[in-house]
Amino acid sequence: MKKIIIANWKDNLVATKSLTLAQKYKTIKICDCLKAVVCPDFSAISSVASIFKKTALQLGAQNCSALPIGAHTGEVSVEILKSLGVKYVIVGHSERRACGESDEVVSQKASKVLAAKMLPVVCVGETALERRSGNTLLTLERQIRGALGKLPKNLKSARIILAYEPVWEIGSGKMLAASEAEETCLIIKNFAKKCGALKVEVIFGGSINKNNSQEYLNKKNIDGLLVGGASLDFKNFSQIVNC
Repeated sequence: MKKIIIANWKDNLVATKSLTLAQKYKTIKICDCLKAVVCPDFSAISSVASIFKKTALQLGAQNCSALPIGAHTGEVSVEILKSLGVKYVIVGHSERRACGESDEVVSQKASKVLAAKMLPVVCVGETALERRSGNTLLTLERQIRGALGKLPKNLKSARIILAYEPVWEIGSGKMLAASEAEETCLIIKNFAKKCGALKVEVIFGGSINKNNSQEYLNKKNIDGLLVGGASLDFKNFSQIVNC
C-alpha cells in the first residue's frame, strides 16, 4: 500500500498565491511508493481542482461542516466539497480544537465525510501540559474514542486516516524522534481497532520537512505524513514526495 503525503496549506495564501503554488505543484514528480493530497483553503479549492486535472495530485479540504447542505450561513458541507472533487477532509485539527471544537463535533464531521464516501483525516495529539502530566495516551484514547466510538457500524468498515500531531511541538523547536512517533502511531492504530474501526491508517504530522521526512517514512508503522509549513515551499515539498 502506498504511503500518503498530505499538504495542508492552512490559511496562509491569498487566491493568486494559491494558484501560483498549484501551478508549480502540477509539475511535481511523485515517488511510485507515495500518493500526494493537497488541502488548499475553501476559496481556492475549485481553481486548484482545475489545475490538478490530469495529474496524480488528489484534492483535500482543511475542514467541513458537521451539518448537511442547507441554510447554514458560513458553513461548507461535505456535499459541496464532494461536488468540487474533494476526496479527503481534515477534521479535528489541533487549531480547530483550540477554537473549541469538541470530540463530539469531530465525530459528527468524520461521520458526514464517511457517509459521503470521502476519506476523513482525523487529527489527534496531546498538548504540552498533557505530555508533562503523563497523560499522552489518555488524551489520545479519549480523542479516538470520541471521534470513532459513535460512528455507525456500517461506516466503521470504511477506510479512515488518523493523523498524530504532537501539539506541544508547535513553536517549541523540539521534534518527536521517529522511533517514538512510530510507537505512538501503532498505539493509536490499536486504540482505533478497539473502537471497531477496521481499516485504519495512521500518519504523522510534526514539523515535517525535506530534511526529516524520509526518517519518518522509513518507519513501518507510520503510513504517511501531514505536512504544514513545508508544503508552502515548492522545492521543500517536492523533495518530500520525490523520495
